[in-house]
Amino acid sequence: LKDIVEVKRNDLIEAVAEYAAPLKEAGIDALILSCTHYPFIKDVVEAEFGEVVTVIDPAEATAKLSKDSLEANGLLNNEEQGSVKICCTADLERVKRLAARMLPAEACQFQEISLIP
Repeated sequence: LKDIVEVKRNDLIEAVAEYAAPLKEAGIDALILSCTHYPFIKDVVEAEFGEVVTVIDPAEATAKLSKDSLEANGLLNNEEQGSVKICCTADLERVKRLAARMLPAEACQFQEISLIP
């Protein structure tokens, strides 16, 4: 489903419905968004399942844990605005296009890197 996040919204709604069908049939009452892409489509997932299913987004808890860890280690910067640097190993232009759908891309720095020394 993560690849579907990159398609048009109509296709996305249909894909979420298809993936949700067996979960609905199983009668789930909670769903954890277990991929970094899924918080971007949380509203679509919640709409598909309705109020009978609690959709849990671990991204918020992860962000809080990260902040707490930075604070505990004296690394939290409350004085200045931070920055976003997005590194990828291939297709930098595609990454820029995807980032623009989810972030204020004009405020991001992009860099293509190699994982091979």
